[in-house]
Amino acid sequence: MLDQMSEKEVGAYRDRYCAFVDILGFRQLIDRLGTESSQFDALRALLARVHGAKSDGPSEQQSDFRAQSISDAVAISTLPTPSGLAEIFNVLELLAVDLLVEGYFIRGAVVRAPLYHDDKMVFGRALVQAYSLESEVVKFPRIMVARNVRDDIIRFAADSKLRVSSPDAKCLRQSLDGPMYLDILRPVVSLLKKNEHPFQKLTSEEKIRHRKYLGIRERIQQRYEESMDSPRHFEKVRWFAQYWNEVIPNEFNLRLRDADRTF
Repeated sequence: MLDQMSEKEVGAYRDRYCAFVDILGFRQLIDRLGTESSQFDALRALLARVHGAKSDGPSEQQSDFRAQSISDAVAISTLPTPSGLAEIFNVLELLAVDLLVEGYFIRGAVVRAPLYHDDKMVFGRALVQAYSLESEVVKFPRIMVARNVRDDIIRFAADSKLRVSSPDAKCLRQSLDGPMYLDILRPVVSLLKKNEHPFQKLTSEEKIRHRKYLGIRERIQQRYEESMDSPRHFEKVRWFAQYWNEVIPNEFNLRLRDADRTF
């Protein structure tokens, strides 16, 4: 589809899918940063993951994937097409899980609205909307998906020609407080199930990821216990802990302690 568009059209101020995400607790992370080189190296590696958000998929050219980062946040955008939406969701899942392995949560929002995004700058209504949702509405460690984006998924699924390259509606979940959010734990659950399947074998790369995924539970448990004396932070970690317990099958024995109890 991109081949059919002129360079002027691609770089114009027009509708694009736009995501704005940042790392929760970044200020506290900076406050704990001492003079030890190990702490500095760990922080630099963490930010490299955020700033290096990129697409590795074959549809990158078709989606016109672009990413812009500053400090602990990243703005990502693609063309408003089925492959563009699939691309941005895939990158957000990979980024969220990659940071989760290190024990960090991200929060963000995905919208569709006019945006200008080239190699040097990004601005427009889409970025303002995504940032506003992330900072004022999202609240918990989740990536909110705006209603018009959800409507696009439904529209793409209804068209047999678009269905193949578009994301499945199953990639979304709805919170009790209303917003739809991206189910970033889907790749984790999928790999855990594949490892237990009697007729499927993990590749060498999948085995490495599987070992990393098994450590996520302890990372979240640690964050859960560390946040108990800070109610505002605790409610965010508890939300994610409950999400984890809801989607990770019981047979894997990876449930988080105390996350489901009422107070």
